Amino acid sequence: KKMKKLMTGVLALAIAGAMMGPVNAESTSVTYNQSSSYEITIPASVVLNKDTVVTQTISMKSINMTPTEKIIVKVTNGVDNSGYITLNRTGGGTAKVRVSLSQNGAGITPTTIVADFRNQITTSQTGTGTLYYSAVGSVNSGSYSTTLTFTVSKATI
Repeated sequence: KKMKKLMTGVLALAIAGAMMGPVNAESTSVTYNQSSSYEITIPASVVLNKDTVVTQTISMKSINMTPTEKIIVKVTNGVDNSGYITLNRTGGGTAKVRVSLSQNGAGITPTTIVADFRNQITTSQTGTGTLYYSAVGSVNSGSYSTTLTFTVSKATI
C-alpha cells in the first residue's frame, strides 16, 4: 500500500513536469527618440558708432542636439572676402566697416564660422559668437545702411 501511494505521487510529479514543457524567454525592445531642437537669437539691427567698436552677440537661448550634430552660424551675404561690409548712403556714396570675431581682429568672410553650438551647451564652441564692427570713422553726413544675411544650419560633427 505504501508503495502504491509512493508510485502514485511519483507518477503525479512526472505528469505535472511533462505538462509544464520547456520555458521560452521572450524579449522586448524599448526605444525613445528625442529630435534635436534649438532657439537662437540674432539681433535684428545694429547701430554703428563713428569712434568706437560696436558688438553684436549671437546667442543660443536653448539647444538640445545629438552628439553627432552642431549648429553653425555664418554671415553669408553682405560681407566681402576681405572682411568688410559696405554701408550705402541714402542719396549716394558708401562707407566700409570691418567685421571681425575680436576687437581689431582680422575680418570675417562668408565662409567664416561665427558661432558653433553643440550638445546642450549654449556658448559657442568655435568662433566667438560675437561680431565686432569697427568704428565708422569720418564719412560724409547722411544715413548709411546695409543688410547682412546670417545662415544658421545643422551640420554633422
